Amino acid sequence: MSEQRQQAYLNLIQQLLDCSNGGENERLVANQDLLDSEFLLTVETVAGMMSEEGNQNTANWLRNLGNNLVEYLSQSSSEKQLQDLSEKDLQAYFQVLMEILRVISESNGDAEVVYPLFAANKDKLDDIFAEILQRWAINTFEEVEVDTAESIAVVIVRFGNLIQQFPLGNKASNMEIAIASYETVLKVFTQQALPQQWAMTQNNLAAAYSDRIKGDKAENIELAISSYKAALQVYTQQALPLEYAETLENLGMLYQGEGRFNSAYNTYESTIATVELLRGEIISGEESKRKQAEKWNRLYRRMAEVCLQLGEEALALEYIERSKTRNLVELILERDSEIIFPPNVVTKLEQLRDEIATRQDKIQNGKTENPTALAQHLQDLRQQKKSLEDEYLPVGSGFNFNKFQATLDKNTAVIEWYITSTDLETFIITSDNFQRLNLSIPTDNLQALIDWVNKYLNAYYNNKAEWKNNLASYITQLAEILNLEEILQLIPENSHLVLIPITALHILPLHALPLSDGSFLCDKFPDGVSYAPSCQLLQQINSRKRVDFNSLFAIQNPTEDLAFTDLEVEAISSLFADKEILSKQQATQTALSQASSQIKAANYLHFSCHGTFNLKTPQNSCLLLAGAVENNQLDLNKCLTLGNLFERDFNLNQCRLVVLSACETGLIDFNNTSDEYIGLPSGFLYAGSSSVVSSLWTVNDLSTSFLMIKFVQNLKNIENVSVPVALNQAQNWLRNATKEDLQEWAGNLPLDNPLHKMQLKVFLNQIQANTKPFESPFYWAAFTTVGN
Repeated sequence: MSEQRQQAYLNLIQQLLDCSNGGENERLVANQDLLDSEFLLTVETVAGMMSEEGNQNTANWLRNLGNNLVEYLSQSSSEKQLQDLSEKDLQAYFQVLMEILRVISESNGDAEVVYPLFAANKDKLDDIFAEILQRWAINTFEEVEVDTAESIAVVIVRFGNLIQQFPLGNKASNMEIAIASYETVLKVFTQQALPQQWAMTQNNLAAAYSDRIKGDKAENIELAISSYKAALQVYTQQALPLEYAETLENLGMLYQGEGRFNSAYNTYESTIATVELLRGEIISGEESKRKQAEKWNRLYRRMAEVCLQLGEEALALEYIERSKTRNLVELILERDSEIIFPPNVVTKLEQLRDEIATRQDKIQNGKTENPTALAQHLQDLRQQKKSLEDEYLPVGSGFNFNKFQATLDKNTAVIEWYITSTDLETFIITSDNFQRLNLSIPTDNLQALIDWVNKYLNAYYNNKAEWKNNLASYITQLAEILNLEEILQLIPENSHLVLIPITALHILPLHALPLSDGSFLCDKFPDGVSYAPSCQLLQQINSRKRVDFNSLFAIQNPTEDLAFTDLEVEAISSLFADKEILSKQQATQTALSQASSQIKAANYLHFSCHGTFNLKTPQNSCLLLAGAVENNQLDLNKCLTLGNLFERDFNLNQCRLVVLSACETGLIDFNNTSDEYIGLPSGFLYAGSSSVVSSLWTVNDLSTSFLMIKFVQNLKNIENVSVPVALNQAQNWLRNATKEDLQEWAGNLPLDNPLHKMQLKVFLNQIQANTKPFESPFYWAAFTTVGN
């Protein structure tokens, strides 16, 4: 429904409420175009609001009005009878019908051409029109050749589709015309003669019955179910799996909308099984899989919603995981396929893919004499392939919540958020417990989160000063929206906390959310707060065993315009005996490529440079190297881009940690419906690193240098410290450090460059005594740890 039409509904309701007694009918007659099922739903919604506000009399009046309108809509168009019309009126109807069919035929059903004609003849688009259409079509089908009848039927189907979606006129009559159109063409599109056209029409008919206003609702729903099931007689999983899945999804949506959740679950289960078989058959590249994932993302969400309605929270999470970051999970698994699959299995899978593709082509293009037998063989091949993959891959239908839970140690807690069509869901997972956050008082947290995110991003991208000054206030509001205090009551103390965000939550400093006692979330977990894109990726990354921080490979200030970056790398590199540093103008893309063997051997990569995230084209997000900017133009060929990280020769199989000490390196494409975690961190995880530290905004050069130095000091000097703990402790130190603390710490830094020592001394002398210059979250909260 358009916003304009919704506003028109509300205006009419207000006019009716403002009417003096007896004026309502006049208003209704003057606004007949608005009297449809959507108007009735709006009336009921307003009545509910009135009831909640204690205005019961008005609520009752509106509900009574709605009941009367239901009867009116059911009867109004049937008051005129076909036999009562004059010859002149009949001719007028017939001429409109012929004109509509002609225009649809000539425009190939172009709505922009056809809808003005509908609008000009709204008075004729009623139940009589539907009856005239049926009589004319049936008579015509009997008189013309088969080919001509089929051509006319195609036009009538287009007419049915167009009138069903027509936003004006009487919605109830429009639906009756659509139903009449589809029922009529079934005289031509028979299951025996034209099975696929017959099945398509059954699907159209089911959709029309689902939205039908006239008649008994329960009866219409059963008619819709019957039509969907009829279509499935032709759209089988073996022969036409895509059409089969689409029809099943529509049937599942119908069950779900009617509250028949068991039936919805069973239907969606079959749909998802088919979708995952189809996904496995895509061998033409990542883009094809991405598009299919976008197409079916809503299916997994609906399945999760049904599972939650059935009280199956763990099962809901399994389906959430089967769609979340699916592309990235599969890419990482594919990259490591030589380790995952034995050679004979790799060969067998390739053979099955080729054989499936060949046989599917024969069925789709009618190149077989026995499609039934071939379809069954095709199904057997798909099942063989799926069984092999499920045996070796902990992904897709192979993801099992209980197995994942068993991998968590007793001190780890996981918070995973998920957005359904109506709510923001929160799940808390430990090794021996699984909970879903249930609030005693219903809240509209999803809309509150959407509004908050819009406000936050608008400030960040359009008014950095306002964003920076109000950052503490922003994250305080976010903590309230997420019900952080209630969540913490469900988490054991002294845990390591893993946060698994959803959509825009990925780019927010959740670890820095403030609590009512004045502390922050990261203060509550001495074992650290880290992030993961999904449970599946967490499970995969945790299985990577790496040597801790013995060798360093660093990129240092390649653009030579970062005042404190040289100081940062000098201090950090002093902690490593085994190190390779590309400094300033040496740090070119060519030099980086030539250093591939050193990169492959390093277990710690440190990039201290500029970074940029490209929201429109995420694969062009990059780290700037020497010579990357000329005449204020960025040359991506002289950068390390996200696309480069997904190349096979960028190998980090020995890498324990990548630190991206640069701006916006942790931002991701959270609007991507097929894979919400696409950004530089995902690239380094794909390349092989088990941890990535990156930033969520444009950071301050000096505070970042201090934070990074302290972070690496923690990693090297604290025995058995984890990356999240080392980072969280460094952040706590930075925000609480006074001028005097910083002077003492800086005086002990192993700096040989006198310029660096002078830089620190000059800056620290400018700070007011006994103040905490980096107390604002802006200075310490930007960096997060993704991975283990």
